[in-house]
Amino acid sequence: MKYQRILSRALVSFVLTLTMVEFSTAQVERIWLTHPSSKPDKLSINWESVTPGNAVVRYGASEQYDSMITIEENTRLHQVEISLNPEVGVYHYQVSTNSQQSDNHTFKNYPKDELRVAVVADWQGKPNLDILLQEDIHLFFSEARHYL
Repeated sequence: MKYQRILSRALVSFVLTLTMVEFSTAQVERIWLTHPSSKPDKLSINWESVTPGNAVVRYGASEQYDSMITIEENTRLHQVEISLNPEVGVYHYQVSTNSQQSDNHTFKNYPKDELRVAVVADWQGKPNLDILLQEDIHLFFSEARHYL
């Protein structure tokens, strides 16, 4: 009986340890981009993390991320403002908090000559959006939440 309790406690401890390891290495999945002003020279990268911690953004013209910003904080909701170079066409970025890390993501910088914008509203069902990909848009505005 004594050995069963010890084994039971050891098993519970082991399972909790595995759960904590799996939980702490979770991936950051919810990321969104916003603009802090009407000027196109800055962009805010926002995300939620599973556990609170510091905000780290790595970004640049390639996946080698030549820039990094760290904000010392202890929160689950993060916002990091980055400066944009008009010479860079596409930015690569990755966010992390503690051991939680996103995949590499990209966004287009604002063009110098023409800004292509798509605005959609009142979707009836799930429309075919292939034309938006063909039109090479820079900004996409939607009037409400849509789950594709």
